[in-house]
Amino acid sequence: MHFTNSPLLKIAMASMVTSLTTIDAVSHELWIDPERFSITIDEQVRADLRVGENYAGGTSPYLPTRTERFEFYFGGTVSNIGGRAGDRPAIQFEAQQEGLLVIAYESDVSTVRYTEFEKFKAFVDHKNFEGALEAHAARKLSTDDFVETYSRHAKSLVAVGDGAGSDVAVGMITEIIALDNPYNVDVTQGMRVQVNYLGSPRANAQVEIYARPNGEGNASQNVTVDTVFTDHAGIATIPIQAGYDFMLDAVVLREPPPERAEIRDAVWDSLWANMSFSVPMGR
Repeated sequence: MHFTNSPLLKIAMASMVTSLTTIDAVSHELWIDPERFSITIDEQVRADLRVGENYAGGTSPYLPTRTERFEFYFGGTVSNIGGRAGDRPAIQFEAQQEGLLVIAYESDVSTVRYTEFEKFKAFVDHKNFEGALEAHAARKLSTDDFVETYSRHAKSLVAVGDGAGSDVAVGMITEIIALDNPYNVDVTQGMRVQVNYLGSPRANAQVEIYARPNGEGNASQNVTVDTVFTDHAGIATIPIQAGYDFMLDAVVLREPPPERAEIRDAVWDSLWANMSFSVPMGR
């Protein structure tokens, strides 16, 4: 079963490998943070993987052993980003054609151990997982020592030249898909995105919106935060202000499938979808 803001649903999925991290990491977002969201042909794409909160956080190097997917999509073709272990920024490659570039990163499975139930409750409340606390009690799970598995599923949209083109569904277990191109369409009246889970739209899913002025980089003092929910078709309209960079976050909480439940006897599993993009000033 998984929790969004709707009744519980039964699911199944394939497994990944595991690694250990801290409660702070699972409580925060991971996003792809390009040095520049708009570049010219043959200019190098450079982007960090960041983990943090309020659209500010530390960088993570490229670690092949912690990565399940590391790709970019251009005009219907997909290429591996590759790179060397330890690369900072994690994403470095040449953009050799004009259009909308879609970068996709998917982590392996990590775990977090809760020893304070209040931290789990805060996570559930923040992400609006209706019914999760009641399900925890009904399953007679411990409230002072239990494990959650989690994985990250991030995308970023970068304009190369005119930035023309469309976002694509890359097939991650959960993902955010832009239905409007913020680089060559006027989205100041709202930008539509769709949230998918297991290849189907997620209705009534919470989408958190983080926005910061263009050019501020990894700074949080001027970040604004908003929340919207998807409709029955999994579509949400993101309020847009020109001259801002955006980071979207949508999370699934569910009972772990058998392959993940075997990892340190995990009793919960969370899947974090993320998308970053920019809306230039004057759009």
